[in-house]
Amino acid sequence: MNNTKELSNLLWCEKYRPHDYQDVVGLDPQLPRLINDAMPHLLFLGGAGTGKTTTAKIIINKLGCDYLMLNASDERGIETIRGKVKAFAMTSSANKKFKIILFDESDYLTDAAQAMLRGLIEAYAKNCKFILTANFENRIIEPLQSRCTKFHFRRLKNEDIVVLLKYICEKENVVAVDDDLIEITEFCKGDIRKCVNVLQKSVKDGMIVFEKGLLVDEISEIIKKTDEGNWEEVIKTLEERGVDYEYLLKETFKYVIEKKEYKSQLKKPIVLLIAEMMYRMKFVSDKVIIFSQFLIELEKIYVGDKNAK
Repeated sequence: MNNTKELSNLLWCEKYRPHDYQDVVGLDPQLPRLINDAMPHLLFLGGAGTGKTTTAKIIINKLGCDYLMLNASDERGIETIRGKVKAFAMTSSANKKFKIILFDESDYLTDAAQAMLRGLIEAYAKNCKFILTANFENRIIEPLQSRCTKFHFRRLKNEDIVVLLKYICEKENVVAVDDDLIEITEFCKGDIRKCVNVLQKSVKDGMIVFEKGLLVDEISEIIKKTDEGNWEEVIKTLEERGVDYEYLLKETFKYVIEKKEYKSQLKKPIVLLIAEMMYRMKFVSDKVIIFSQFLIELEKIYVGDKNAK
């Protein structure tokens, strides 16, 4: 396959992913100095899209050692630690260097899994180094934190992200208007990966056409179809559009609050449902599942309201 063509078909967040320390904007300058034969275990803390996983991959590439990469949002239980992690950690590296285990989103690990992981870190420290990433520091048990050197990854300033988006537009021959880039950056709230993804989805015929959200009549249509029991059709349409489900929940909240036809006894359960779904979305990577649940529960509320009349 033609490598140039293959590269052009990549998601831009992968195509323009940093490959060296100096390319990671805002990286703590102390971190690269620790990456040597005496490298400690590392814990990278910060919100989504701040460069944690990218930096971990740069470290692995720099060292050229064997590695195992796991995502705790998919494999969060004790069996993963007892099976995959231990089996990898206890064997020698092919190139005589230590191995690296990258555990992405390690704050999704259960407490029991984290406790076992702490034991493996102690047992195989000479043969294996661990890099853990997490969004929420308070969800990592203290004994595990104390065995790692911590680095906090901060969200970038909007102006720094705009510079990156301008660079990508230049490389992709896209006409970039500052107002559009600023609007995308503000919408994504400092998540670089999301900014780049939204930018790519917004490009039409070499121009940026950014649709910030769904209009009131579109939300009305979503609710109408849900009320009719067609939530699967709604999800299919939203997935094709690549919407931000957290943003959509917020807009639905505004719609319900401002809907004069809705009485208080209907608004209350919907608002409580939105609040619960917003909370749940903070802890999952695939938000469409939670939004699907929201639509199913919303349908039940409407059915109950009709039956009560």
